[in-house]
Amino acid sequence: MDSHSHSPLPDEAGYAAYRAWVDGLFDRQAVDGVLTDDTVCMVASELVRL
Repeated sequence: MDSHSHSPLPDEAGYAAYRAWVDGLFDRQAVDGVLTDDTVCMVASELVRL
């Protein structure tokens, strides 16, 4: 998450709080050390005959 353009840099004031939030997110969602995220994706297709 540190590579996102909106993430604070380590020398910025909000970095420690940001890292605490990211670490907490990881701790809540990780399974065996791997971050999980359930995602729902809808795929729509259309057949066009000319």
